[in-house]
Amino acid sequence: GHAYETKLAFQIWSSNGRLLLRSRSGPATALAPLERGFGEATIGGEHWRTFALESARGDWFMTGESYAIRGEIARDIAFGTMLPMLISVPVTALLVWFIVGVGLRPLRQIALQVERLDPQRLAPVSSLAVPTEVLPLVNAINRLVTRLTGTLARERRFTADAAHELRTPLGALKVHVGNLVGTTSEVQRAESMARVQDGIVRMERLFTQLLLLGRAEAGAAAARMIEFDLVACVRDEIAVLAPQAVDREVELSLHACASAVQVHGNAIAVGVLVRNLLENAIRHAPVQGSVQVEIDVLDDATVEVRVSDSGDGIEENAHERVFERFHREQPGDDSGSGLGLSIVRVIADLHGATIRLERAELGGLCVVVHFPRGA
Repeated sequence: GHAYETKLAFQIWSSNGRLLLRSRSGPATALAPLERGFGEATIGGEHWRTFALESARGDWFMTGESYAIRGEIARDIAFGTMLPMLISVPVTALLVWFIVGVGLRPLRQIALQVERLDPQRLAPVSSLAVPTEVLPLVNAINRLVTRLTGTLARERRFTADAAHELRTPLGALKVHVGNLVGTTSEVQRAESMARVQDGIVRMERLFTQLLLLGRAEAGAAAARMIEFDLVACVRDEIAVLAPQAVDREVELSLHACASAVQVHGNAIAVGVLVRNLLENAIRHAPVQGSVQVEIDVLDDATVEVRVSDSGDGIEENAHERVFERFHREQPGDDSGSGLGLSIVRVIADLHGATIRLERAELGGLCVVVHFPRGA
């Protein structure tokens, strides 16, 4: 029979306590007292779980189950439950490892491409066969690479231009120092000394402008944008440059639509912008000429700053060219570094301002800057 047959038993007892029927596995004695319900009994050293039920005629029906079968059933259930898990867990782990490996393969390829990027020649990361979920990361990396490429190109161009521009004043300074050391004439010595001093001043100005341009291009000037008074800023720069204007007998004037005009930006950077415009205007204005600064509020969103001089001005076809680095419209002019308007353009871009050049009513050049009032 069934494997469990010897561990299951039943008995039928009459109302007077006589055994009427039993299974072959059942003992000859009663499995349990003649009481309805569940019970436990130990027969022949074996522990049984029993159940007794009385019929309407008074006969008793008893069943019993050996506790050994319960242990076997529990083991069979546990083994039957655990075996699929023991088999499926390794299989599932292998599947997960394979699927994750295949899914992360594009990321590993992207990481390998990024690792192989040449700092001197950055190239975008290929987006071919890239999952949709990873595409935003690739696009962000490519945008970063594009910005870094532009930054490195500007740095290389800046270094090359700076080295080229510094070579000439350094050579001239070396010649003048040699003349100063080799001459015995007091007149030649004084002349060489004056040329050395002029060269040092020019070098100092060039280095200062280079530092300002580097900081402006790096965005340092835009780090802290606040509300400030543009009229006070311009007035302070005029006060700083007043001695320079007096030396050249140039009249400086300020015409503002109000005593205070608030704009959003970096006051130090805007001060540098105004200073460069004023220095250019003073330098190119004739002796006993004039430089005029005008501040006007065009509307709720725009403030206009106009810096005009009474010099010779610039031809219209050169208006855009003068914003290039180290460009001098008058090649023989050694008083400037060719960086003033480049710095002005960079600072204006940081503030979202626009610049245009036009003919001034004073006869020379007029630089018009439109500043946005809001952030």
